[in-house]
Amino acid sequence: MDRTALAALSNRLGGMQDTVQPVRVVDGDDMTALAVVSFDWPRTWNVSGGKFSATLHCTDPRRYSFQSHEWYLSGSYDVGSGFDYSSPEGVDYPISYGDDGVTASNSATLTNEGNSVAYPTFTTIGDFPGGFRLQAADGSILEWSDRVSSAAPVMIDTFNHRCMILGTEYSTPLSRREWFTVPKFGSLGVSLVPLQLSTGMMRVIMHDTYM
Repeated sequence: MDRTALAALSNRLGGMQDTVQPVRVVDGDDMTALAVVSFDWPRTWNVSGGKFSATLHCTDPRRYSFQSHEWYLSGSYDVGSGFDYSSPEGVDYPISYGDDGVTASNSATLTNEGNSVAYPTFTTIGDFPGGFRLQAADGSILEWSDRVSSAAPVMIDTFNHRCMILGTEYSTPLSRREWFTVPKFGSLGVSLVPLQLSTGMMRVIMHDTYM
């Protein structure tokens, strides 16, 4: 490794000082842990070489599968076909005016193979003009009662009980906060329901969680 590469590595490691970082642990299982990273640099250390030490302090006792699970939920309104009188045979009775505007939601079953409860993360894709509702099979609901645009996706973090938009915490429009988790060695059904006409989708990411 040349001096330029060493300097770049030094700057990168310095930027990680005292921050929480994912650490991959391969000891028979392929896992990820979250650790606060700190470095000890000898006074004589420089980018031309030398040794340093790194300390990892895991404040979160859980370990997570390195490979995540991923699901996509979609929701739309079906406004029906309306009154069609174009048939050459004329109008058939009884007259059907089509569906009266019902919500079509997409559901997924989130499965956790770990021995500790898991916390899914939800991120919007596309537009939700009237907001959306995430409803779990146990009856719990997370409801966002404000407009969502594709340019500013909403990320819902069920572990930290917060919402993020473009890296900034903003949870005010979350009008229902019945936080849900996926049980150990278990599963949970979740449905996406848009609150107005929408073509938006929801990306769900979760890791098997272990203690």
